[in-house]
Amino acid sequence: MDAFSVAVRRRPGNPRFLSCLASALARADRAALAAQTAEQVLALAPDHVPAMQTLAVLRLKSGADEPRQETFDRILAIDPEFIPARHQRGLVLAALDRHDLAVEDFTRILRVLPKCAVVLIRRGEGQLARRNLGSALDDLNAGLAIQPDHEDGLRARAATLTWLRQNDGALADLERLLALDPAREQTHLDRIRLLRALDRKALAALAADDGVKALPHSVEILFERADLNQAGPLEPVLRDLDEIERLKPDDPRALDLRLTVLLRHGKNDELYQLSDRILATNPDHAHALFWRSTAQFRNRSFADALAGFERVIQLAPADSWLSNSAAQCVAEIRRRSPK
Repeated sequence: MDAFSVAVRRRPGNPRFLSCLASALARADRAALAAQTAEQVLALAPDHVPAMQTLAVLRLKSGADEPRQETFDRILAIDPEFIPARHQRGLVLAALDRHDLAVEDFTRILRVLPKCAVVLIRRGEGQLARRNLGSALDDLNAGLAIQPDHEDGLRARAATLTWLRQNDGALADLERLLALDPAREQTHLDRIRLLRALDRKALAALAADDGVKALPHSVEILFERADLNQAGPLEPVLRDLDEIERLKPDDPRALDLRLTVLLRHGKNDELYQLSDRILATNPDHAHALFWRSTAQFRNRSFADALAGFERVIQLAPADSWLSNSAAQCVAEIRRRSPK
């Protein structure tokens, strides 16, 4: 950057030197001065492609502009072979869910730079979004062979392998991601949920423990651990649910899970107290009504249970698990007491 500054001082009106200085300032995170310098270039040479590119990217990063394909269309109309603009347009198109066009831009770059790891990975992400899984895996494998620790590439390959049911490979990529960044919540969640989907519940519980150790204040990971452990001892589950309540009061999933485990463990008094508290502020809370009615059903308070289940059917979405379960309970109560 110092060399460009000297060149600009010697030849202050030279667009090429000014543009190089703008790019160097942008790389040094001096965004305001970089934008000012790029604007100075464009005042001298309105079609100066590198300055147009620098300014467009700076405005995107700052949030001054929304991602718009047209910004980079203008640059590529002047110089169709300008790779930075084509790459950036591909990224913008991907952000706009125009993955077909994004893949075309990345493919055009790869004709010139066939071993560019980042572009291979970006095209692989686009192919994954289009569910071209074989092509996605080919691109991601090629990109990661060049740049093995590219986190977006590992994440996309894990997702691709999951779709292809190559689950051990997906787990290996997720574990590699956690080794690179142990504090990324989504990676912990992806690993836990994949293990659960594979019915490897003991490993999923260990993965949830790892997640809570790394991110003790993650509501999502705490919830996954509580949900995994609900069939085990009650106290650890309640501790996780208490922490969720502290971090995110009245989280609906946590309240529902608390009602579930209280019922599972026969803690009817606590269940009634919690459901009373919920229903006092929201009489139409379908989950609280359902679990309270289930406890009443088990205690043979059939009239109260029947009224609760019928109300749940009115409140819950049609053909949902909740409404269907309530309907089954209503049928069972009526079978037992036909009058």
